[in-house]
Amino acid sequence: RFSSVKHQMKLIKIFDLLLSKNRFKKKIILELVGYGENYNKCKNYAKKLKIEKNIIFKKSLRFDQLEKWYSSLDLYCHLSKDEAMSTAILYALAYGKLVLATKNNGNFFLLSKKKGKNALLVEGDDCNKYVCTIKKIIQNKNNYKKIAVNGLYLYQKKFTDKIMFNNYLNLFFAK
Repeated sequence: RFSSVKHQMKLIKIFDLLLSKNRFKKKIILELVGYGENYNKCKNYAKKLKIEKNIIFKKSLRFDQLEKWYSSLDLYCHLSKDEAMSTAILYALAYGKLVLATKNNGNFFLLSKKKGKNALLVEGDDCNKYVCTIKKIIQNKNNYKKIAVNGLYLYQKKFTDKIMFNNYLNLFFAK
């Protein structure tokens, strides 16, 4: 959903910085999905920055379209600052996608000491930190595949539908 909590405007700004500092204009695309109070504001901001040709806005995806959409991504970015554990991040992990997210309390589950990184977490509001991280990913895509594999492994070990259902049962019916 497009709202100030989700920081799509910030993501568009990061994307603009990435495009202006590099020569990726024809190679990278930002795809934003959702609707809400900031949808038109984001579209107008992209137009103002003259990067609307590099951004795809989709108002919604049906459940049966999720696999195809997530599978088409090279990187899933989630910049929510104050959100609890994100279902969208879990979907990205389930499809083996590299996740770049804001380091916040809701994303604590992405931190692991056993198997290495499960995602890339950026701390703070500095857009240049995100730009540098994304630039490194673009330039060294193969170096980041292990993180995506670790994320998929994390999902399979802790967050599948069956595991989550059993966790909820245990929570509600604990003796």
